[in-house]
Amino acid sequence: TMPSQLQLPKISVGIPVYNGELTISRALDSLLSQTYKNFEIIISDNASNDKTSLICQDYANHDKRIRYIRQERNIGAARNFRFVLDKASSDYFMWSACDDLRSPNFLEENLRFLVDNPSYVASTCPNCMEGEVGDKNKLIEFALDQKLEDRFYAFFDNCWKSHGIFYAVMRTSVIRNCVHGFQDISLGADWLVILSLASKGPINRTRTGLMVSGKTGISNSLGRWQKFRNRSIHWFLPFYSFSSHALRLSQGFYLRDRLRIVWRLILLNAYAALKQVIWEALRSIPAGNALLKRKMPG
Repeated sequence: TMPSQLQLPKISVGIPVYNGELTISRALDSLLSQTYKNFEIIISDNASNDKTSLICQDYANHDKRIRYIRQERNIGAARNFRFVLDKASSDYFMWSACDDLRSPNFLEENLRFLVDNPSYVASTCPNCMEGEVGDKNKLIEFALDQKLEDRFYAFFDNCWKSHGIFYAVMRTSVIRNCVHGFQDISLGADWLVILSLASKGPINRTRTGLMVSGKTGISNSLGRWQKFRNRSIHWFLPFYSFSSHALRLSQGFYLRDRLRIVWRLILLNAYAALKQVIWEALRSIPAGNALLKRKMPG
């Protein structure tokens, strides 16, 4: 049985936000409706120029668990994610996007598992995208709880749908050792965090609970490839920086296992390079641009 909430550790929830006026209220309501109440919410407003500041300040005025911090200037998304982690004061930590929704049992289910299973570094619930709730075919349920090499393979087999793990409940001491330099990566910074976390220990996926991801992030924006393409090599190897870090993380693997990782990285970069060329070609013509706006490629 679950011990008294007063006996359990606090969870720090970090919300990095920029111009989230349309979704931040629902995200905060989702967190404040959790069955587990012993948590703090750290909001870092990345110099928003909409009503985000007013909304968040109002929530903070009404709930002492919420700490609202406004950046004087925009420090970039990755550094804003790092900022809320640095401000965390609890043994457990979770990022939450400003458009994510969670079932009321999300924190309780995942904290219960981590308290009972000290070898695990993180735990999350099944997840889906906004508009997919109730569609079992869209539910993402894979875990990274195998032996080390198999965790890496499982990640690469599911990397395009791994965002639910990035927003898991994690051990703060572990995740703080997984973010060094991630803000300097062009594409795949969140993947690097997940892979680094998986290199430290297994990651659980509960059978119950749900996280619903919004669709307003950079990964769904029209300019995503252009935004992250800051070196000429990124035309041919879009995940060049991520790949270098992934190979470093697998240094201790047997040669056979490292070669399997290399092959997966080759396929990943080839797929992304082709996708980038198609994306840019479509953006260059009016009909193609209209198609992209109507239906975002995954």
